[in-house]
This record gives sequence, C-alpha cells and structure tokens, in this order.
Amino acid sequence: MRKAFITVGLAIAAVVFLLPVFITFTSSFMGLTELTQLYEQHSVWMRLIPMKVTLNGYYELLFASGSYLSMFWNSMLVATAISVGNVFVALLVGYVLAKVPFRGRDSLRFMYIAMMMMPFQVTLLPNYIIVKQLGLYNTIWALILPGMFAPFGVFLLSQFLRGISDEMVEAAVLETNSPIQILVQVVAPMVYPGLLALFLLSFSEAWNMVEQPLILLQDSWRYPLSLVLNNVQGANLAVAFAGSVLYMLPVVLLYRMFEEELFQGLSVAKF
Repeated sequence: MRKAFITVGLAIAAVVFLLPVFITFTSSFMGLTELTQLYEQHSVWMRLIPMKVTLNGYYELLFASGSYLSMFWNSMLVATAISVGNVFVALLVGYVLAKVPFRGRDSLRFMYIAMMMMPFQVTLLPNYIIVKQLGLYNTIWALILPGMFAPFGVFLLSQFLRGISDEMVEAAVLETNSPIQILVQVVAPMVYPGLLALFLLSFSEAWNMVEQPLILLQDSWRYPLSLVLNNVQGANLAVAFAGSVLYMLPVVLLYRMFEEELFQGLSVAKF
C-alpha cells in the first residue's frame, strides 16, 4: 500500500512538472487568434490541444526574421565554448587538487568550495571590473572566460579523481613523465562519466544565462537567445511559444542522448 501511494504521488508530481512543458509545446502550434483568446482575453480557461494546427509561429521565427537564428548561434557558440573550456580547466585543476600533494592544498580546496557556494551575483561585479580592465567588455569573451573558470567543475572532477587509486597514477608515471599524457591517456578515460556530466551541466547553465550578457554585453546583436526571448514574448504570442520550444530543444536533446552517462557520472562522484 505504501509503495502504491508513493507511485501515485510521484506520478502526480511528474504531471505537475511536465504539464507546463506540454502546454508550451502544443501552444506553439496554435494560431495568433486562438492564443489571444486563451492567454490575453481569457475566454478559455485551458486548452491542451490546438483547435487548428498551424506553423505560423515557427515560420515567422525562423524565416520571416533572421534575428532568432543569429541569437541561437550566439547561444550555441557561447555555451559550447564555456562547456569545453570548463571541462579542460576542471580536469587540470581537479587533478592537482586530488592527486598532487602540496602545502596549502586543503585550503585551496576549501576556497573552491566557498566560491562554489556563493551566488554568481556576488562575483558579477568583480567579473565586470576585470572584463573592463582586460578590454573584453562587449565581446563574447566576457561571457566565455568567467564561465570557463567556474569553481563547480573543479570541485566535481576533483571528487571523481579522488576515487582513482594512487597506484594506477604511479604506474602511469613509470611509463611517461609527461603530465599531459597521463591526463589525456590515463586519467581522462577513467573519469569520462564525470567529464560528460560536467559538460552537460555547464552547457545547461551557460545556455540559460541572463544576467551575465545583460551586464557584460552592450550590442543587442551579440545577445544570446536566453536574453532576447524575453523581448519576443511581448511582440507575438505565436512567435513566443515557438521560440520557447526551439529554445528548449538543444538542452533536452543533450540530456536525452546522454541520460545514462549523466546519472552514472553524478552517482560515481564521492561527495
């Protein structure tokens, strides 16, 4: 009986969480008149299935104006660069924190944990000052470089690397003295689930960033899609719902493709 109640409760929770996504998806195939009646005039309380399926929202978004595709590729470039850079930096620093003994290592690890616990709004002003001094303001590097050095990735991979036995690392040292070869040929394959999990989490966070481009970018044509989508909503409901669906696709597809690796990676880490 208890198991049945838990199953029913989880099913209700799943429906509650998935219902907004389903409504967004179905509303993207509604016409502007139907959306206006539903969401502005409130003549209908809820409609899950469109009365008339249309692709006008997608057409206006993808073909009538090129701004959406431009912002889409801005987001794709920034999110991919941040994710790849974060994985690379986290692998190097995480290996040092996990396997290289030196004085002050525990204090440095504590600093990373403390920075990870801080909300990013706390570090936004220092990032703005550094970006301005480096001459990177209003460039995509103003978004990429701070994201590459996010402390969460270092903490996550250091926990993975702590699970690797020191004997295996010492055996690799006997074969080569190159730290890069040890990392690439020995360490990286052993923590592949962690690398993939970090890439997915970094991509998702970078894809959804709003405050950073709003503060660190000035030209609107450089904005990522996450920032521009808010301005689209007030213009045309059909375009807004179509844009929301297309905005969700990259992250949903990545998580769907690598779902097993993501869960495996997060479960192996020793928190």
